[in-house]
Amino acid sequence: MSKSRTTTIADAVVAQLNAASLSQGFTAVRKYRPIFQLGEGDLDTLQVVVVPVSLTVPEFVGRIAILEYHMIDVGLFKKLSATDGVIAEASIDPYTYLMDEIRDMLMGSRPSTYSDAICMSLEKEILCDRDTLETQQSFAGIMSFNYQYIESL
Repeated sequence: MSKSRTTTIADAVVAQLNAASLSQGFTAVRKYRPIFQLGEGDLDTLQVVVVPVSLTVPEFVGRIAILEYHMIDVGLFKKLSATDGVIAEASIDPYTYLMDEIRDMLMGSRPSTYSDAICMSLEKEILCDRDTLETQQSFAGIMSFNYQYIESL
């Protein structure tokens, strides 16, 4: 089955995350729409989701290569325990630390299953979405990475 280069890079990021030894255990998955049902226990365990987001218009580098940029989002989601409706700050810290670990691991790296791509930059990071924390008592952190792909002509 054929798939886009953006999706191929996202799958390679999933493999890279799943092969890593980080502070929290998880199994990353690729999804186009990371939707979770809070009442059904979807977020009782840490969810790490990789989303293929976009491709910029390819540009030619002289007559020797085509340069593409692919946006890949990595999201962390987890229901947190609250006492009298208040979430302890310390319960958030392990997930923000895991985001640091993932960011440090991905930046400048080439996924081993697709070494034609390299993570060039972090475009945006939502360390802990306050709205999700307040309304759903859940941690939601999202990072958008820019992967570069160069194809020689």
